[in-house]
Amino acid sequence: MFKSTAIISFFSIFGRISGYIRDVVIASYLGTGIYNDIFQACFRIPNFFRIIISEGITNLAFIPTYKSFDVNNNNSIAQKKNFTSSLFFFSLLIIVPIVLVIEIFMPQAINFFAPGFKNLDNYSLSILIARIIFPYTIFIVISSIFIGVLNSQKKFSITASIQIILNILICLALINFGNNQTDSIIAISYACLVSGFFQILILFYSIEKKFRVSFLVPKITKEIKQFLLILFPSFIIFFIFQFNKFLVYFLASYEVGAISYIYFSERIYQLPIGIISLSITTAMLPVITGYLQSNQFDEARNFFQKAFEYIMFFVIPSAFAFYFYSDLFVSTLFERGQFTNISTQNTANVLKVFAIGLPAYACIPIFTQFFIINNKIKLFLTINVIISLISLFLMIYLQGKNGYIGIIQGLIISYWGIFIAVVLYFFYDKFSFLTTKILYSIFVMFFSSIIMVIFLEYFLLSVELGKILTLLTIVTIGMIVYLLLNLIMNYQIINPIFNIILKRKK
Repeated sequence: MFKSTAIISFFSIFGRISGYIRDVVIASYLGTGIYNDIFQACFRIPNFFRIIISEGITNLAFIPTYKSFDVNNNNSIAQKKNFTSSLFFFSLLIIVPIVLVIEIFMPQAINFFAPGFKNLDNYSLSILIARIIFPYTIFIVISSIFIGVLNSQKKFSITASIQIILNILICLALINFGNNQTDSIIAISYACLVSGFFQILILFYSIEKKFRVSFLVPKITKEIKQFLLILFPSFIIFFIFQFNKFLVYFLASYEVGAISYIYFSERIYQLPIGIISLSITTAMLPVITGYLQSNQFDEARNFFQKAFEYIMFFVIPSAFAFYFYSDLFVSTLFERGQFTNISTQNTANVLKVFAIGLPAYACIPIFTQFFIINNKIKLFLTINVIISLISLFLMIYLQGKNGYIGIIQGLIISYWGIFIAVVLYFFYDKFSFLTTKILYSIFVMFFSSIIMVIFLEYFLLSVELGKILTLLTIVTIGMIVYLLLNLIMNYQIINPIFNIILKRKK
């Protein structure tokens, strides 16, 4: 797991860096006004499918089915190729008509996803932007199949960094065609389409020739049926989980600027999610699937527990840093051009709330994998439905009291609700998840994070630095203090990381 996670994290960092450069450029050209609200809301529609399909259900449904061909090695290459090709053409037969229908009824789609826009003067612009961006969904579906093939073969570098293409093209579009805010938003919308085309080309040619999709008449084989049996319940789970985020943007569309504040704060707090949590879950899926197919249940459980522990190890100090230094993170990364000091204050307030829910949110991907792999989808689905309904009422109620901040407060409560419900189930099911060792590790992580913040506060009082140097100091010194404290109090969790470094030096 450590090697695969390191590879994914390494390339995810480059992807995230390019993503933040993209967001800095977008913030500079569009700020946090209605134009950025329109782009983020319209881009959210295909991005909604990307998160559900590409980052979620495709790997969970695709990898176990794809790897099942290895159990019987007779003609497994041809079987894999036929399975992927059939899935490819079935996907096109489904997604293309859906995209065409939504393109025709885009005003109704906008009213559904962002109802607050229909009362604005820029309503027609939002429909135009949505119509340009939405076909990007086709590329997302196609690329998700290719990503599934590459991840099954543990070729994580390309899949972890493929979003860099989108980020580069958006930046180039703004620099070359961003004469005004209207031109800027149209330019980056077309950049999304162009990037989708290049992404599938790169992914296609990254797959070994013998495994690539080829033209054939798609057939509903037993493997396709197996894939669909996992796909549909997984889709429902991910849809319900992402539906909470959809509600956030739905409610925020009634307040100009709210979507932008939420988006930019989300981009910061999801940094450890993208680099650590998703990297670990992506790396662990093929391994756990292999353990379960070989009936090695204890090994699968131990692997799962270790994944949880390492996610907490990186996420807990990140949550402390984002909460106590939210203004510094936002102002350093985004405050320039159209992104004003008011934008910084409002975005930082949202980031503080997100930071409180970060540890719970980071665990949801591995919890989802656990329930799907162990064929307990209905139970996890029930948990998500109940908590999502409660979350909906909380978001509406808290929005009335605290505005867009209240929406995020309701969302964070749902994250912790899912976390607590799953932990309680583990105790009921006698799944030794939160062992004494893991509880001690979490205590050490919280204690180390508190000491880290106290040390940083005293250190920053003694020096005067610019924003960029202050942020770099917080990240560097904070990391050193945190690692040293964990090294002293919980060496076992640090040891594997040192082993990787030492092996590389040799």
